Amino acid sequence: METCKNCKTEVAVHDVTCGLCEYPLQGTEQEQSTFIAKQIVQKSEVQSSVENLDKSRWLLFAIGIFNLIFPFLSGADTTTLIFNAILGGIFCGFGFMTYILPKLALTVPLTITALYYLFLLLLMPHMFWSGIAIKVAILLGMGYGLFSVWKADKILKANPYLASVMMKKK
Repeated sequence: METCKNCKTEVAVHDVTCGLCEYPLQGTEQEQSTFIAKQIVQKSEVQSSVENLDKSRWLLFAIGIFNLIFPFLSGADTTTLIFNAILGGIFCGFGFMTYILPKLALTVPLTITALYYLFLLLLMPHMFWSGIAIKVAILLGMGYGLFSVWKADKILKANPYLASVMMKKK
């Protein structure tokens, strides 16, 4: 018996690849180095995705808290207070939901926000263009977080060994 250089599990001497991580046991040094480099890059991309998800989560919380607090500071009427309280609660809820279902928790508020901005553009263009930099930052923040989650999910589905290693670190 030998030990896999990548995952340190025992493998048979005649095995071509590791049964656990698919490391090319009988491969050339270049093939083995390429495999290790690919593992490192994929692990880094998944870790980066987790960081981007955290940023998107905090963006959802920030939007929710803003909607909860701003109407009180601006002296809004009761209807606006109730609407913004509901909206703030929804965004904070999606922030918490990113811990369980990150793709859904980012897709829904991103879609709602994009549709709201489209509504503003079509019906009240002056309100759409007011604060456009913030609106773009919000869409890009949620969109990039969602893209990162999709990318990490794809990597982890294609690499079950890396998925098991990343789950152990949680």
